[in-house]
Amino acid sequence: NPPCDGEWSQWFDEDSPEEGIGDLETLATLCEKTCKRPSAIQAQTIDGIPAELTGDVLLSNDIINGFACLNEEQDDEKCEDYKVRFCCSEQPDCDKWTKWFNTDKPCEGLDADREITAIIQDEYPNEMFKNPLFIQVVVAATEQPSSSTGQVFLHHDVDPGFVCLDKDQPAGDQCHDYKVRYCCDEQPNKPGQCPMVPSIDDVRPKGLLLL
Repeated sequence: NPPCDGEWSQWFDEDSPEEGIGDLETLATLCEKTCKRPSAIQAQTIDGIPAELTGDVLLSNDIINGFACLNEEQDDEKCEDYKVRFCCSEQPDCDKWTKWFNTDKPCEGLDADREITAIIQDEYPNEMFKNPLFIQVVVAATEQPSSSTGQVFLHHDVDPGFVCLDKDQPAGDQCHDYKVRYCCDEQPNKPGQCPMVPSIDDVRPKGLLLL
């Protein structure tokens, strides 16, 4: 993974090359769901292949514009289906945090710490929202951010939640005991507070019409 001086956001897969001119995961469209000033971006296919290894010609893959791949620029006239995430030195603005949840411990069960969103929603229906925006994960005992522990995570997203497996850790280490909380926007239709980032029209090649 690229270095991150804060925490990685969840993965976003808001567009599909099957549905339009390509795969556009731009900050202009994602800025209300993640931090306003990310310090890094990571893009990979939905199967986990890094964008730079796919052979696709990318229009944009940076923290100013976000990610964009146009079908017509590819030899086979079709981009891969990509997902992106952003490194956020600070958590995005949040209207309401849930309480912290710690539903599993790495010493119990199958050598892992699993904090699964659907299970938390089922067990705490009055304390958890249906469509959380993003997740925050820290070590339960110390509140150390998960991103600074050096551990490897299978999942670190709203969907399906957080999963750390002992077998994935270097030097045979055990996963820490983590707790999670979620940002839930109580006013989903409020005006956005997006940064002044270029739209896809600003980053497309001159003369190329995007419909």
